Amino acid sequence: MRDIIEYMNIADSLKAAAKRSGLSMNAISKRTGLNYQTVHGFLTGERDIAVSTAQRLADLLDLELRPKASKAAGKPTKGGR
Repeated sequence: MRDIIEYMNIADSLKAAAKRSGLSMNAISKRTGLNYQTVHGFLTGERDIAVSTAQRLADLLDLELRPKASKAAGKPTKGGR
């Protein structure tokens, strides 16, 4: 079963998964086709990451990427609907 990461804490989750995998940033870079500095920026949270790129990293690191549940989910709308 894959670990689940939510969009809001993606850098921390990717960094932890990379560490667990034992892959170096250089190996991750080569396997995903991303520039080393780009991978470093994503894993340190210094750089924003597109969802499609996050998915490439998640696939390599055996993670499931999905949106974070909204805090407003399940609350009734105005008028009780």
